[in-house]
Amino acid sequence: MNHLKDLNYQITKVREQEKERKRLIQEKADFKENARKEFLIRQVLVNISVVDDVAMNFTVCEGDNVELLARSYIHAHGIGGTMKVEQLVDLAKQEISKHPTRQIIFMFPIVLSNGTRTILRMRQQDDGTEEVMKFCAVHNMTDRVCDWMRSNLATHVEAHFKDTVLATASVQAPDGRDLVIYLRQGDQHDLNRFVTDYVAVSKLPTNVIPSLTMMLERKLQPNVFEQSISGEGRVGIKLRLKRGDNAKEVVMAFGRRKGMPAEAQNQVLQALLKQGF
Repeated sequence: MNHLKDLNYQITKVREQEKERKRLIQEKADFKENARKEFLIRQVLVNISVVDDVAMNFTVCEGDNVELLARSYIHAHGIGGTMKVEQLVDLAKQEISKHPTRQIIFMFPIVLSNGTRTILRMRQQDDGTEEVMKFCAVHNMTDRVCDWMRSNLATHVEAHFKDTVLATASVQAPDGRDLVIYLRQGDQHDLNRFVTDYVAVSKLPTNVIPSLTMMLERKLQPNVFEQSISGEGRVGIKLRLKRGDNAKEVVMAFGRRKGMPAEAQNQVLQALLKQGF
């Protein structure tokens, strides 16, 4: 009799384990599907009823141009007599400002298995682990690769927020968001690439890249030293020191972002110290 009880207990335990296994598989599948949907769908910034007798609301999403949308909306619904484009734009921006934009505070370039370069980004209040898992889901990465990314990125994220903020730039996106760009130690060596990445993940138009780059450049001290750094895919990359820089901080931040091994960083640092930096 006891044997039968033990057998029933074992069968029940196996069934519960199998049920839990299937639940975890489904949970992972749901997470991946939701992550991909979130990646493809642009966030709605404002969805307002403008005039009572107009059936369709005025909607602005990330990456839109609120002024062009306002012109199109007013023309399509024939409400030019009751509202001007400027009024609708101002109304939309007021509504957007009620929900402060979660600023981008971390970007990390990743080259996918097919050679495509993409950017993992984190915004204020984001959960870093969750963002990595979403990134892996969107780009169909294996659990092994995703676990490796999580463990390796943790040190980058921690060090990133210890780096000094060298400059900030405020810009209003065409969709009405008020954005703030944070340029930290290590990002200044290739400003154009940094701004290009920021523009891509912020869904800004690419034609703002030159002006944003110039805006940040003007906030930095002039270069007093430049040196090309090569090796392990680092082609055309220059280490730049500016007036008042701490050579060690600059080299360490540069090396971390560009994938320089500690030994190579130390060689560069010693060479700079010998030159009086």
